[in-house]
Amino acid sequence: MAISFGMLVRKIVGVLFLILAGMTVGTAVLQTGFDGSGLQAPPQGADLFRAVREPPSRGDFLAMAAITLAVGAVLSLIGVAFFGFRKWRPTLGWTLAGSAAYGLVALLSFYSILNSPTFLEQMEARTPGSTRAFTQFSIDLVPGLLSGGLILLAGLALLWLEYSRKGRSRGRISRPGPAGIEESSAWSESPGKAATPAGNRPTSVTVISWYILVSCVLALGAGIWGIFDPFTQDLMKKTPIPIPVQYVMMFAGFLVSTLCGIEMLRGRGWARSFWVAWTGVSMVVGLVISPMPEFLISGAVLFLVVAFFLYRPKVSTYFRVAGAKTSGNGS
Repeated sequence: MAISFGMLVRKIVGVLFLILAGMTVGTAVLQTGFDGSGLQAPPQGADLFRAVREPPSRGDFLAMAAITLAVGAVLSLIGVAFFGFRKWRPTLGWTLAGSAAYGLVALLSFYSILNSPTFLEQMEARTPGSTRAFTQFSIDLVPGLLSGGLILLAGLALLWLEYSRKGRSRGRISRPGPAGIEESSAWSESPGKAATPAGNRPTSVTVISWYILVSCVLALGAGIWGIFDPFTQDLMKKTPIPIPVQYVMMFAGFLVSTLCGIEMLRGRGWARSFWVAWTGVSMVVGLVISPMPEFLISGAVLFLVVAFFLYRPKVSTYFRVAGAKTSGNGS
């Protein structure tokens, strides 16, 4: 069934609000990990805490996290309203799970930066005295991991309630007839169509595809910015691959990921396989050649989680049915 232009715009606006909500809630998770007790008074002339009289305490960070979480909740409700209240459980579930993953990755990345002598040395060599204010921050992983884990569990609980309800409802559709022959509805005539009727894209595919597309835009912006950033150039020089080749790989990755994200929304199974293969190989290469491979570990874990959801039975059925339908229309 064709989707009207107004419906398409509403879905896009809803997705954008949900992505913004996820980033906001993820920021709240990061804020809960800041340990105010590790902060020292800023040096004379430092700009970091110019707006406050004293360095913020742990209580201040927790208060900021509560406010940020409330803003994220409002953005989530707006996104659900645009996307459709009928699917509030999977929509909110994926938003909470994604935001928790984003917050945990940001927390671990920030912790790795503060505990990476290589990064701090490069930063100090580029701008003497810059690490003095930066290292005033202290990370306590326990509250950050706890808050992120609770939000992640809440999202997974909503997803479990939604998909277990769908599984029970499908199980009640087919009942044995009086002659011992199963009475099948249109849902049970074909296993593929039973799990994924025409036009019913799994929510996980929608979320992951849009995540890939948004990440591509952000990565492209970061790559262009890195061309003019001396610190990024210094880090790239420490790898065995020449810088021009690195930029070719980066822009090729942008094109491949963008194409795969668009084609996965259209139900093309080859896009799923191509994206997983390309990203997996890129992760391995990055872990081998990167001067700071610890920064890539959290991204590798997130990639494995995304790959797991892309190869769930229901998602595989969607790509198989959508691919068969596309082949049939083209023949």
